[in-house]
Amino acid sequence: MFKWLHIPTLGQSTYICIMVVLATLLSTVSYVSVQPNSHYKNIKQEMFSRIGARTGLLAMGTAPLVFLFAGRNNVLLWITNWSHGTFILLHRWVARIFGILLILHSLFELALTVDQGEYKDEAVLPYWIWGSVATIAFSIMLISSVFRGSAYEWFLISHILLAVISLVGVWYHLEYLFQAQWGYQYWLYLCFAIWGFDRVLRLGRIFKNGLNTAHVRPVGDSILRVDIEGIKWNPTPGQHAYVSFPALRKWTPWENHPFSMVPTNLLKSRPKGGWPSAGEPATPATPYTPYTANKEMIDSATPLNYRQHTTSPTSGITFFIKRNNGLTKRLWNMIQPITALVEGPYHSTSTRPVLLCDRLILIGGGIGITALFPFVAAHPNVKLHWSMRDEQDAMIQEIQPALEYVEHNIIVNQRLNITELIQCEVANGWRDIGIVVCGPGSLCDDVRRETVRIGNESGVKFELDVDAFSW
Repeated sequence: MFKWLHIPTLGQSTYICIMVVLATLLSTVSYVSVQPNSHYKNIKQEMFSRIGARTGLLAMGTAPLVFLFAGRNNVLLWITNWSHGTFILLHRWVARIFGILLILHSLFELALTVDQGEYKDEAVLPYWIWGSVATIAFSIMLISSVFRGSAYEWFLISHILLAVISLVGVWYHLEYLFQAQWGYQYWLYLCFAIWGFDRVLRLGRIFKNGLNTAHVRPVGDSILRVDIEGIKWNPTPGQHAYVSFPALRKWTPWENHPFSMVPTNLLKSRPKGGWPSAGEPATPATPYTPYTANKEMIDSATPLNYRQHTTSPTSGITFFIKRNNGLTKRLWNMIQPITALVEGPYHSTSTRPVLLCDRLILIGGGIGITALFPFVAAHPNVKLHWSMRDEQDAMIQEIQPALEYVEHNIIVNQRLNITELIQCEVANGWRDIGIVVCGPGSLCDDVRRETVRIGNESGVKFELDVDAFSW
């Protein structure tokens, strides 16, 4: 939607609304004035003080949620079936709430000191300076978040740096103002603990996977294929990993990016007998014939009982990465093997509901196909729909071996007719249909809207899993 926003689900929207309503009510109701007052000469000053204090306290109570929801090792991910994308979405909204509360706290305290004629004296005190530093740093974080998609690397570095500055600012603001009284610092202790726990587990995952060798090569003019040897993970759908290439960024070797991954075995041709087992050499892929623009290709699947599913660990993992600026631009010219650090696997979402359905429909847009392929080997009754731009059609050759085992519909330079493809499944008599969609936000919005509408009209049960490139 609007090329940068996808509509939250009903459950996500409900949670966001509850948080916004709670923050609004707790910030605005039940203020009691006591006049005459020895501290404030009028009701205006008294209300400035009370609102400033309450919004500041609410901001402190909200801060741990900001860090918890942003973490890759969020304990709530382990005890709920919420997706990682959902928590990142909630992180953004809770961060906005925290930022607004922090700014309101600063503005009302500023208004109070100005009305009391004490601004010049207060503005030079350490507690005031550090509070201003925290407010300004977090305000910049909120504004700079709009550049996340266009300048991810700079956004990430600045985001972490500004977060540290904000925490330090709040710490010294409280230290100089209250001298460790009233217990406000315990909210910061919780933030430090959450952040530290997440970072320690990240390092643990990297050390567990060790140093890895990545082979990089271009696929067409806009896609990179990265194969990493030696990693043996169970080929569970709904997984992603963070990858860093220390040699590419000598000054920031820790820089990493999240990518959906495909077990390399799924991309090896196997004309007879099902998927290759771990370590088995690949059979040469079927020759690729380029598809012309605006051409639709519909292919029948090999009989479903012809495929053998693998439950053994994979022999390596593969990423398909869209060429952009920054990391992927530097990778483009990397022709020799390169050292890679892999952090993962992480579960993007709970896939159990869609995998229990009688029929599974996979809908991908462009590079979103990467997240869908593990589902091909995890369900006995799958159909894949994939649309792409013509500059991305070279990917078809790379994934051709896996296409041999799944009913598929691939179109180039066209949009998928979401209504038609869902209605076709209903017309074929399926009553319990799982749908997984991965791609741009507009595609995900279309799939969600039509799934709800057709489900209500037909009475068919749908399970929907959405990955909208939002994290």
